[in-house]
Amino acid sequence: MQLLLDTDEACRAIIKSHFDGKISDMDARKAIAGELHRCGIARMTARERKGPSTQFVADIVEAYNDLLYRKVTQTEPVFLDLKRAESASLCGWARLLLRSARHSEVRNVMRTLTKTEGTIWLADPTPPTEDDASTAVQHEYHAAPSSRYVTEEDAISASRIQGATDQFDARRRFLRGKERKTVQVATVRSAFNLPELIRPRYAVRKVMLAQLAQHPEMAYNSAAAMRSLIESEPYVDHGDFMALWDDFSFDAIDRLVTGPKEFATVLVEAVLEDRARPSRTALRSFKASVRAMGSGLGWAKLSEELTETYIALEFETSSPFDTTRQEFQDERSAGRELAIHKSADVFARVLAFDGQRLGRTVDAIYDQLSAFMIVHTQVVVEIDETPVLVAA
Repeated sequence: MQLLLDTDEACRAIIKSHFDGKISDMDARKAIAGELHRCGIARMTARERKGPSTQFVADIVEAYNDLLYRKVTQTEPVFLDLKRAESASLCGWARLLLRSARHSEVRNVMRTLTKTEGTIWLADPTPPTEDDASTAVQHEYHAAPSSRYVTEEDAISASRIQGATDQFDARRRFLRGKERKTVQVATVRSAFNLPELIRPRYAVRKVMLAQLAQHPEMAYNSAAAMRSLIESEPYVDHGDFMALWDDFSFDAIDRLVTGPKEFATVLVEAVLEDRARPSRTALRSFKASVRAMGSGLGWAKLSEELTETYIALEFETSSPFDTTRQEFQDERSAGRELAIHKSADVFARVLAFDGQRLGRTVDAIYDQLSAFMIVHTQVVVEIDETPVLVAA
């Protein structure tokens, strides 16, 4: 995760150097291609699906790296818009591109193997060596039947979509507030086998929520636009809304946009809204986890400031069931606004603190806080009698 974040940062620096006039467009593109090659995004994506042998996977990785280089450096017509890439995750873009090209690249590799060898091994005849840093589990991974790798994922049947719709509507009638939204999100993600959306930072979320209130159709339209982008088809750029879908493969985004538009809307609303206030027990555990990630004079006080700041940026000030008087709720709201206003200073001080082990950048620290909080706030939602673990 940190490697990909560092790669995104390096790519943004390269693009900035280009727009500052320090390097040419083509030099910038070649440098970006080099960063994407070094971070191993091609290998990571190739290993998401089972291959018939280690050599087969290696061939896919080589094909992916070649595709990435060609698409990044392509200028007639331009495939990668550097201006747009300046504020996007290039690793996320690369992953989506490679996932969308998976089946065509697999066909190309299989065609080549058939011509040159006449036979394609369905299982690797030799176990992995220590040079591959492979374990017995990885050997089993590579020896799996090739059909698991080359076939399309099973299509979601009409009955499954209808079932998800029925559950979605039932939960809307019988639940309230954040609890209802949490269960609806779990229903949609479980029915369509979807990853989580990318959650923007507070300031961006606030702007996007206002835009969504004015144009609710942007939720579905941005997902449809991302599908078109992956397919290299014309699309309307929906700005920050496009970045919400960066972790979606082509198959996942395709499943979503073929379902009811309301499903995309509830996913986007949930990822942009303030999260439900955690329980006191969860907050205590969260603060203890953060405090344990540092040492030295002043760390206890600073870690307390940091956790309060993070809570202000991510969560509602009170539960919908809070029975305290209005003046106390107003006081909490004012305290939250002050914490948000001071958040940049708090994160800067944490970053500069010698004894902290949360991260080397503000983004890394924030991601570590989010990881701790998810551990303490996950809930189990039952979908069709199957328990599903989701963030509250």
